Amino acid sequence: MPHTWSIALRPVVASLALLVVALIVVCAPAPAEAKRKRSVPPPPAVELERVLVALGHLDPEIRANVRALRRVEARLDAIDARLDALAAERVAAAVRLEAARAGLAVAAVEAAATGNGTLTAALLESATPADARALELADPSGAEARAAAEQVDALAAERAALLAERAVLLRDRGYARDLIATDRAARRVVLRALPLDLRQRALRRAARGERTERRAPRVASPLVALATGPAAPPAARRSAASEPSGIGAVALAYALTQVGTPYRTAGESPGGFDCSGLLWWAFGQAGLGIPRTSSDIYDDALRIPRREAAPGDIVSFHGEGHVGLYLGGGLYVHSTRSGDVVRVSPLSDRTDLDGFVRLAA
Repeated sequence: MPHTWSIALRPVVASLALLVVALIVVCAPAPAEAKRKRSVPPPPAVELERVLVALGHLDPEIRANVRALRRVEARLDAIDARLDALAAERVAAAVRLEAARAGLAVAAVEAAATGNGTLTAALLESATPADARALELADPSGAEARAAAEQVDALAAERAALLAERAVLLRDRGYARDLIATDRAARRVVLRALPLDLRQRALRRAARGERTERRAPRVASPLVALATGPAAPPAARRSAASEPSGIGAVALAYALTQVGTPYRTAGESPGGFDCSGLLWWAFGQAGLGIPRTSSDIYDDALRIPRREAAPGDIVSFHGEGHVGLYLGGGLYVHSTRSGDVVRVSPLSDRTDLDGFVRLAA
């Protein structure tokens, strides 16, 4: 039997198909030009515009799907917490039910001893105490048993509903992660086709486009339908962009404790860090999971202009090839390169700045 995704995710397939077509159109040379100049690459300006068109398709989808994925994961966390609480409540309800049934058994023995045949017959003929309505009138334990049984049933029904919702969300979370990974892989392919100077120009122009997009109404990703709760109003999003991120400031404090730690390729612990590994560890210590690579970190965050950069924001260099945490005052902390250590450096030492981004919990 073929696997069926949740209804909310089905429209995404169409958007993916459009993205694939867009990338083919963007990356393919014009047919007439290809025939005349097969060995001559397109002018840099043309190549840059093609990449910007591709980024214009990919970047909004990545950002929208990442936001929706976070909301889905938040809902999963809430479900898991409720399931843990339900387990304790079900145990307590079961104990109350058994106590009420024990009371009914004692009442049956006493009824038999006193010759109360009506009560004895009601107790013996009832399939369960919860079904014996007559017992509520005959003995208080009957009402207690009925209430306890109803609570057990209600808790079981709630648990079943939560497990069903959780199964759908887990499936959709995996699908959403696949969508994000696919778009990010396409984005890397598109960017790496450019030389470094054009790649950085593309990143800066894409960042300006994102800030314009945040000021204008936009169509939500199909994944947003999975997330409960209203989206923040534009005014709130703008004000949030102008304030430093609290989680970033905490991550910065952790990163500064690692100054002097040696650089280690693929390192992500105090034994040694690469550039993105330092940020991954620092934000993890602060309580926020982030992507592991420098390009994915940059893609996952909110672009901000340099004049709004605050301590704890992320600074990217070399076409998303290197990242650090901004300290303010033109300084940043980063894990530098092989043979060096985590250190604080001035931004003025770099000529390959991509821009600043901000992560938030």
